[in-house]
Amino acid sequence: MKFLMRSSILFNIKTLWNLANFKRKIYFLSLTCLMILSAFFELITVITVMPFIASLTQSDLLIDYKILNSYIEFIGYDGDVLYLLAILLISIIILSAVLRILTLYLSIKFAVSYGIELSNNTYKSALLRDYIYHTKVNSSEIISAIIDKVDAIIFHFIQGTLNLITASFMLSGILLALIIVDFKIAIFSGIILLGLYLLVTILVNSALKKTSQIIAFQQSNIIKNLNEGLNSIRDIILDNKQTFYVNQFSKQNTSLRNVVGLQNLFHSAPRYLIEAILLCTAISFVILIFNNNEVKLLDFLPAIGALVLGAQKLIPNIQMVYQTWVKMKGNNDSCTDVLKILIETPNLEQNQLCKSTIDFKQTIKFHNVNFSYSGEIPYDLFDINLCISKGSIIGIYGKTGSGKSTFLDLLMGLLKPVSGKIYVDTKELTADNLIDWQSKISHVPQSIYLVDETFQSNIAFGENKESIDYKKLDKAVSIADAKKFIETKEKGLLSNIGEKGIQISGGQRQRIGIARSIYRSFDILILDEATNALDEETEGKVINSIIKNNKHATIILLTHRTSSLKICDTIFCVNNNTINEVKYSEI
Repeated sequence: MKFLMRSSILFNIKTLWNLANFKRKIYFLSLTCLMILSAFFELITVITVMPFIASLTQSDLLIDYKILNSYIEFIGYDGDVLYLLAILLISIIILSAVLRILTLYLSIKFAVSYGIELSNNTYKSALLRDYIYHTKVNSSEIISAIIDKVDAIIFHFIQGTLNLITASFMLSGILLALIIVDFKIAIFSGIILLGLYLLVTILVNSALKKTSQIIAFQQSNIIKNLNEGLNSIRDIILDNKQTFYVNQFSKQNTSLRNVVGLQNLFHSAPRYLIEAILLCTAISFVILIFNNNEVKLLDFLPAIGALVLGAQKLIPNIQMVYQTWVKMKGNNDSCTDVLKILIETPNLEQNQLCKSTIDFKQTIKFHNVNFSYSGEIPYDLFDINLCISKGSIIGIYGKTGSGKSTFLDLLMGLLKPVSGKIYVDTKELTADNLIDWQSKISHVPQSIYLVDETFQSNIAFGENKESIDYKKLDKAVSIADAKKFIETKEKGLLSNIGEKGIQISGGQRQRIGIARSIYRSFDILILDEATNALDEETEGKVINSIIKNNKHATIILLTHRTSSLKICDTIFCVNNNTINEVKYSEI
């Protein structure tokens, strides 16, 4: 399913329906039946008011209500009809209120539970996307979609759709009751009400479209500003740039809050204007009847009472329809942003299945591999032909920005070649065996991400405490030369290192990253500038320890430090967007 740049409200509602599972659809349809029942009782409430008022004013008017008289004869009631009607009306009103509350509760429960599912699936979809997607999309857009924009779906689209259906059934029931009371007045009132709201809808439509775009845009911008400001707090303090980021946030926040306030004005203000118009019309109508000597006001009192009650119930339901439309229109772009993440991710779970295995016993070969992030010429890397032998130590050397990390991403299967093939032994690396291939690789990136947790949790990354292998953990810490500084901490491995490892030094962060990679079982260890914060002596000690404890592993070392390449069996130089084998003496 392809998404338009900005989808319509109906398209988004249809998409939400298609995303719902069978059980949720049955729940929705059951809820609709309850709404119809609730609307029926609203109809009965309005109709019952007429005989009740008639019994208060002129009991002889009750003769006109044949259904009521038949019911009284059927139950054999011979008391005061007023008390019977009062009990009947009160019972219907209470039952109607209970049904409305039950419908509201179940509607909110449905919207929230479906919203939780959508939020979870949005996060899952983002994490299961391929790496190239994340190189093109700012993480703030994904965070905003999961945190802020899913709320727009829950409360304005899912809950809004339920509100629309409820209000529509209620309107139908109440209008039918008013038509039974007085056809001409009911039609006249309905046309005026619907006409006034339709006019307001046309007037605010264009403005709401603009506010929707601003809300979706600024929600992502605010998250982006907060991420950038808090993640670069050290530089902000040193450069005294606090005012710049605060001003940026203030502009974005002010823009967002202003349009949200404008939306609230749009969906609330029309009711007061329309209520005033209807009240003035009703007063004028009563005065006309009162001044007409040929018409008795008491004769019209039951009908007037029913019409007033009907109007009192009619206006909130029309207002609900209008408010729901305003909220949907005003948050349509936010809804589209979330659904794009969900819909435009094909076969996520299928992609994560290990459909076939791949063995690495001999070589990795790149055959005529070309790659560009855009997928088009000019290539970022072109005509790559090389061979890596199992168990060897490979050095990757080149200037900053030459494409070294891109080459490693191709090797790890994070990026796919535009053309050419990668072979592991004699088997081509494909989507079917990619999961098995990546399970054989352990990678230490240039910038090591550490979570606000303990040393233990950061090394055994992504594992529950119950499943941690403490022997492997202790070995990984020793090989990475991290044991000494960890033991200086009060709680040792259970000491917290702060967000992104802010409580430890750069070199210590790198050693925790190396320990994490060693903790994993691997056939290939990739060190992507992973030791640049270590001094040469410590770097040599760590690398020699890794080699000694992983004799059959293939180690790929990417570095700017030429002295580190002495231990390599093969060195590849990345230059002018291609890769060639070189000797150490040529560097």
